[in-house]
Amino acid sequence: MDRVIISAAITHIRNAREEIEKLPKHRMNQQTRMEIENVCHQLDHSISRCQNLFGPASTQDR
Repeated sequence: MDRVIISAAITHIRNAREEIEKLPKHRMNQQTRMEIENVCHQLDHSISRCQNLFGPASTQDR
């Protein structure tokens, strides 16, 4: 059950990242683009942390 919940969380984080990446960057100033990059980096880090909960034998995509 825990693996299912963690896998669902990973999916939600990935979906959030994809939605953020769809934002029109050409309308953003440099500072906003940098913050968006930071957010995406933090989401990637969160995904990695969640995947680490499965341990080294995980077959989960990274």
